[in-house]
Amino acid sequence: MATSNEPTPPAEDTVEAQFIAPNSPNPESPTTAEPQPTVRQRTDSTSHPAAPAPGLYEPLPQKVQRRNFTFGVLNGVFFTLVGAFVSPTLVLALFVSKLGGSNTLIGLLPAIANGGYLLPQLFVAGRVQALPKLMGWYGWPGLVRCIAYALLTVAALLLGGATGNYGLLLLLFFVLYTIYSLTSGLGGVPWIVMVGKVVPPRRRGLFFGLRNFGGSILALFASGLIKVLLDGQGGLAFPINFVVIFAITTALVVLGIGSWVLVKEPAQRTLQKAMSVMEMIRRGPGNLRADRNYRFFLIARILLALATIADPFYIVYASKQLNAPDSVAGLYAAALTVASIVGNLVWSPLADYAGNRRMMMLTGVAVTAVPAMAVLIPLLAAAGWLGWVVNIPGVSGFTSAFGGAASVPFALVFVFSGFATSASGIINNNVMLNIAPPERRSEYIGYLNTILGVVTFIPVIGGLLIDWFGFVPVFMVAGALALGATLSAMGLSNERVVE
Repeated sequence: MATSNEPTPPAEDTVEAQFIAPNSPNPESPTTAEPQPTVRQRTDSTSHPAAPAPGLYEPLPQKVQRRNFTFGVLNGVFFTLVGAFVSPTLVLALFVSKLGGSNTLIGLLPAIANGGYLLPQLFVAGRVQALPKLMGWYGWPGLVRCIAYALLTVAALLLGGATGNYGLLLLLFFVLYTIYSLTSGLGGVPWIVMVGKVVPPRRRGLFFGLRNFGGSILALFASGLIKVLLDGQGGLAFPINFVVIFAITTALVVLGIGSWVLVKEPAQRTLQKAMSVMEMIRRGPGNLRADRNYRFFLIARILLALATIADPFYIVYASKQLNAPDSVAGLYAAALTVASIVGNLVWSPLADYAGNRRMMMLTGVAVTAVPAMAVLIPLLAAAGWLGWVVNIPGVSGFTSAFGGAASVPFALVFVFSGFATSASGIINNNVMLNIAPPERRSEYIGYLNTILGVVTFIPVIGGLLIDWFGFVPVFMVAGALALGATLSAMGLSNERVVE
């Protein structure tokens, strides 16, 4: 939270990144420039906001700036809801399990979601950094994303009946889910660069926080609907309950894409030259050597990505080892959502004013706590130390409905996961925008995210490791990796690029 010696946030109609100098070039004639040395300014709790970069973007009226902020927040609200309805570690993991998918296939889900989003970005970054406006590179991949979920809804309806073909449905699911994730990645670099254009530095924490907070509030109600659909209370058996979930998701994706398309993007005046993929790959190591923040941020992000090795298996562990019913997914989704809401209230102001080091270290601590709880809670239940949960007045029936004393406290795993998710959603993007030079953001983001895209497929072996060694050893490995990320974040400074 902000203290008395911290800078006052700018007014809502102030957009630092859109300051235009009197002698700025004509916005209709953007110029290209060779990469310049990165100018950084220390912005810890006693610093003042960085001065804006003159002439970087064309000016927008204050009314348009406010409208952009609103549509950007709505975009995040809708996609936070998408994440609740088709969480790869909750709902989709259960869907694949119901179709007969193996642990390896379940472990592939977050890798497809994250790797599919991150891997294509290097192929886009070099091209879009030479463009004054990037909305087109967000719009057409967004259309493909809408079509992918619409087709998945139809496939589940036609192939999921009692006489349906579960094997073919499983194959189509992975094909369409991969297409959705890859096209999300194609629009990823243009999207984050546009955020840097339309949201000033001192309001980005608020921006990302409102996106997550609003979506999480609605997702809390959605978790109740998910529970009703998954436990059959609505009279819908598998897989028709998932048909409804996919249909709702399709509508939310359409609304999310449409909200961002309505943002008016300012043209960038000074552009970098277009670069090939190979040129960006060659330049990447040099950028990492020259930029300490960039280097340690990448190391921390790699370790955090590897720590997701256990993420898809917490719900599977609860189902198979703690004898929790399918409906417990609704309870865990609610725990995840409530924790995300509370987390946003903490991370959002912190991201605007705290240094990069502190933000990344706190993210690492939150991620470490997730597998730690997954190991600790069953041990406490087995030792009989959680019996008091069942004896709480009014709770005994609740715990029985969800499989007993162990499965209910296991919701703490998803509470900490909610804290970690909200931290990552706000802080990762914010730190990336803090350390990347504005005119070279496409290059920085594309290279870093492509490396992370490769790394995110490594946790796929989590399913194999669980088959060989069991759940608990994999949870312990995940905790060690997250702790390593926390220690790596100590290498970050509290500097931000001057905008």
